[in-house]
Amino acid sequence: MGINQETISNLLDSLIFMEAYRKEKSDYDNFSSIIEARKKAADNFALEIKNTVTNFDSSPMGIDIADTKSKIIDFVNLAVSQLKEKIEERAKADQQLIKQKMEGDFNKAIGSLNLFMAQDPLTILDYTLYLSNEGGSYQARVLFKCDDGISYEFILNCGIIPELKESLEVSSIVKGVRLPVRKGRSLMSSEISVDYEKLDRYYLKYAEYSPKYLNVTFTDEDTMSEVSIFYPIDNPDMIKIDYKDDSGKISVDGDPVLSKNTDYKAIKDITKGIISVLQNVLSKKKSVSSILMDNQNIIEKGDITAFVKYIFQKYSYLIKDLISKGSMSIDQLKARLDPVNPSIMQDLVAIVGVSK
Repeated sequence: MGINQETISNLLDSLIFMEAYRKEKSDYDNFSSIIEARKKAADNFALEIKNTVTNFDSSPMGIDIADTKSKIIDFVNLAVSQLKEKIEERAKADQQLIKQKMEGDFNKAIGSLNLFMAQDPLTILDYTLYLSNEGGSYQARVLFKCDDGISYEFILNCGIIPELKESLEVSSIVKGVRLPVRKGRSLMSSEISVDYEKLDRYYLKYAEYSPKYLNVTFTDEDTMSEVSIFYPIDNPDMIKIDYKDDSGKISVDGDPVLSKNTDYKAIKDITKGIISVLQNVLSKKKSVSSILMDNQNIIEKGDITAFVKYIFQKYSYLIKDLISKGSMSIDQLKARLDPVNPSIMQDLVAIVGVSK
């Protein structure tokens, strides 16, 4: 449980940046109405001039200036049309600035949230790591399931794992493994013959890993044949092995002859090697991609207020302890939360025992 002054500071930073993002996003989404309001102001400006010109009493001049009034109004119409074009150009520039600020604040919010979530602040009940090979590059993510129905997902950094710099072949884990994949009878004997597939060139295509099991698929790049292994970690003797090629899919462990000729120790050594790599990947958290709370992705929604309140409520005793020990103060908390909606600040301060 990583709740301390630093992690709370990261959480508050994330809230502050996310609230700024929400305001900027609202301005950005509603910018069309802002543009219309600016154009309306230009129209009102033109109307005021037109009314002044139209209602002007020219009798003291002793001449009819209707033609002059018409020319002035035509000029005003042209000038206002050009003014609206400038308004459009300026508005687009202003909108782009808002977009840049909005994206910057969102990235800062996620960056601070990454620092907070990387400390595993929630009680993790289970997790599943998913890894795939796309065009020779590995991508991985891990989904953590926590108490109170909350789950969150991290993108993992495969690029810094030496074994995953390129497609991971079976031979780099265990060399010379052969898997029995076909059986038959020779014409000269009644004995059953077994055909083996060499796995050295098979590479790791897909893996799904949790504390309970490993589900992994290896592929031969040339033949596109696949070997799939399901390895129950708590009951390794129930391992399942499937082989698939152009001729179809075969359950190796389900066939008595193929199973008898399978080197299960070598297969289990392969799975243990993969698990070791995946456990290393698991520690390389890169970016939190989702936090599901009440079946909503609060990152996608762009609103982490409910999550911050949840953390404050769940760990209020720890935050109060930080305050009592002088690691942080209510005044500091209020000062940090000054940029956000006052009601949010009041709620968070009240949670840790101070109502004012």
